[in-house]
Amino acid sequence: MQKYIRLVLVTKSLNLIKMKKIFLQGCLLAAIFLSSCTNIQDRTKYLLLDNSIIDRVDGCQLVVGTVTKSPHNPLFGEDKPWEQRYDNFYGNVIYDKKEKVYKCWYSPFIVDETSLGLTF
Repeated sequence: MQKYIRLVLVTKSLNLIKMKKIFLQGCLLAAIFLSSCTNIQDRTKYLLLDNSIIDRVDGCQLVVGTVTKSPHNPLFGEDKPWEQRYDNFYGNVIYDKKEKVYKCWYSPFIVDETSLGLTF
């Protein structure tokens, strides 16, 4: 049984640093969730972001927990001044069981400020 996470973000009012932070947090949540997607009957711990695995809710509510920054961050960085990125927020993170590592695919794009205002 495969599970998918879809993150939809409105980014007009967010600055670049906040967007990167949200992207990386989303990657982390996706990695944790996807690594725990096994047979539901065999698990003892659940990441309750998917209402399809919850039969009923009485006297409780879903709240966002705290996130601890990894000492390995930033995961992605710009080495040159012209390398400012805007992530597309389609973070694809999987756990590779053979290599025992998380793998993340992303698709950045770079904006040429001289082309702003042009239409294609």
